[in-house]
Amino acid sequence: GTYDSQQVREGTGRTAAGDGAWGWVRPRGQVLAKPGGGFDAVQNTNDNQPTIVTSGVINTVNGQPAVRFIATSLAATNDWMRSATLGNYSSVITTFALFNVTALNDYIYDQGSDRYILYTSSNTMRIYVSADLNDGTQVINTRYLTYALYNTTSSAFTVNTTAYTGSPGAFNTASTITLGAPNALLSTLTMDGNMWEFVTYRSNQSANQANIRSNINSFYNIY
Repeated sequence: GTYDSQQVREGTGRTAAGDGAWGWVRPRGQVLAKPGGGFDAVQNTNDNQPTIVTSGVINTVNGQPAVRFIATSLAATNDWMRSATLGNYSSVITTFALFNVTALNDYIYDQGSDRYILYTSSNTMRIYVSADLNDGTQVINTRYLTYALYNTTSSAFTVNTTAYTGSPGAFNTASTITLGAPNALLSTLTMDGNMWEFVTYRSNQSANQANIRSNINSFYNIY
């Protein structure tokens, strides 16, 4: 089944940002895609499952349910989730994510093999297809709402209320979506932190992005 926007914010369900999206989370080991799409992200290995419940209590930050990703020095025990193969896709992608990290040099998501990604490195947040588009200095344990339009020279990247322009490189092949780790599952680059929202569209949502960000911010009070 799927979940409505209130349920995800109660820690039981699915994202609020739109029925056209690939969206959010079920209590153990599964992220739900658009109904009927067949592309849910799963993690069937207990040691690699991010959690929304710890010792019977829903994980919260600032009183709001959060999905917790834990990174270790061993790939076998890092937390991550991955969708089924979506098919090769080389065109515009729009992605929204709300998260924090407890350390830098983390992958938040990877939508291919180091393609259409968001990661932190050298105190900056970056989107990448075949080149980096960076923002300014980032702070650990701080929530960030990001909007990334991967559209070659017409790309856009917004972190909370600050917009950056440039190009993360030419279109490349997107295939599966990995949350909390690079597609290659490198133990040194996995996410340690929390995620509240993840929404991605295989289309240009620049006309709607302000409303989508406003919808998320109105609940979480990020900025």
